[in-house]
Amino acid sequence: MIAFFRSLRHFLHNETGSASIEFCILFPSFMLAMLSSIEAGLMMTRNVMLERGLRDLFGRNDPGDHRIQEVGSSSPPP
Repeated sequence: MIAFFRSLRHFLHNETGSASIEFCILFPSFMLAMLSSIEAGLMMTRNVMLERGLRDLFGRNDPGDHRIQEVGSSSPPP
């Protein structure tokens, strides 16, 4: 029984491997934050590209104007 308490005391005072435990705890959260920011940037880029493509397709300069311009007319509808 005394040998058990000695090994337990040695185990509690031993600090080898504490950096790897800290790394294993913190690394997933940092990776999640980094990959989430990359994914958010890609989604915003796709959104901007879609808006620009639709603006070019319908020939509008005002993104708030939802009226479709008739084919062949050079002026916007009233």
